Amino acid sequence: MSNTTKIKEMLELQDMLNTKTNGVDWRSGVTKDDRVINWKRCMYMEAAELIDSFNWKHWKDINAEDDMDNAKVELVDIWHFLMSYLLENNSLADVEHLIESSNSFDVSIVENKDIVNLVEIFIATIFCHNGKQDELLLNAFFNILAKMDMDIDELHKMYLVKNVLNIFRQDHGYKDGIYVKVFGGLEDNVIMFELANRLRNENRLDYTTLYSEYEKLYIQETSK
Repeated sequence: MSNTTKIKEMLELQDMLNTKTNGVDWRSGVTKDDRVINWKRCMYMEAAELIDSFNWKHWKDINAEDDMDNAKVELVDIWHFLMSYLLENNSLADVEHLIESSNSFDVSIVENKDIVNLVEIFIATIFCHNGKQDELLLNAFFNILAKMDMDIDELHKMYLVKNVLNIFRQDHGYKDGIYVKVFGGLEDNVIMFELANRLRNENRLDYTTLYSEYEKLYIQETSK
C-alpha cells in the first residue's frame, strides 16, 4: 500500500469516526448532542499528555525513564484531531494533497531540538493566525514524527488500531458510561495494540479483522 493510499484511508476513517461520534454535520463545529467542537483545544490537550510521557520535571522522579510507547500513542491521538481540524473546512481531496505536500521534516530543527521542544513548537503553532497555519501545523507534526523515528507506515498502522478502538468504544456505550475500559487486568489500549501485533505477525491485520477479533475478546472477558 502506497503512502498516498494510506493517507487517503486515514482521512476516510477519520471522517467516518467523526460522523459516527459527532453526527453528519460535525463540520459545523457542533455535535449532534449540541456540544461545541474545538479541535485546536483537543490538539493542545493531547500534546500536553504527550509531553507528560517524558521525564521533564526537574523536581521529582529525576531518574524515571521516558515512556516512548505512550508518547507514540499520544502522537497518534493528536493526528486524529489534526486531520479533523483540516477536514472541517477542506475537502478530503484537498487535505490529502496538503498532507502529501507537507510529508517531510526540517532536518536542522529536528537535529537541534528534543521531542518536548518540538511538541511545544507544535502547540505554539496551533495559536498562530496566518494563512499558512495548516501547512505549519503539518510541518510541526512531521518534525515530531521524525524525531520519534516514525514514518507514514508506522503512523498508519498505529492510527488503524486507535481508530478501530475508538469506533468500538462508540459502538459499545462509551458516551453512556457503560463501556468497560479495563478488563483482564489491562487497559483497552494495551489489549488492542497487542492484538494488532499478533494479527500483523499472522498477516491478518486489517480493519474488519481487528474489530471482530477485539470484539470476541471484549465479550469473552467482560461477560465473566
